[in-house]
Amino acid sequence: MRTSIRNALFHFEPGNVDHNIIRISRLPIVIGALLVGVYLSISGALMQGMTRNYLASPSIMGVRDGAAFLITLCMVIDPGMTSYHMIFYSMVGSALGAGIVFGFGSMIPNGLSPVHLAIFGMRN
Repeated sequence: MRTSIRNALFHFEPGNVDHNIIRISRLPIVIGALLVGVYLSISGALMQGMTRNYLASPSIMGVRDGAAFLITLCMVIDPGMTSYHMIFYSMVGSALGAGIVFGFGSMIPNGLSPVHLAIFGMRN
């Protein structure tokens, strides 16, 4: 099996069905999964570093709830929305959710501390 994968990557034969399956179907899935894992780990590290809170997660900081709210609203308004529009609106909703949490935090003295941000995010 390893030689088949190696041959599909480096000595591709268009008539070989195994090579076509590996190159057209399996390889993009593996690359996509690796990229998603890398981006999730980077975003988690950035969120924990910015808030100086080891418990910071998208559910605590309002990111997940903002994305879910805007996607639900957009699906009610336009049920025939494409997946690219849903991705765009989820990013906008997550930015709005995080913006609301940080906005509430900036309204009070020492509100941008990690504990206060976690409390505002849980209330959001």
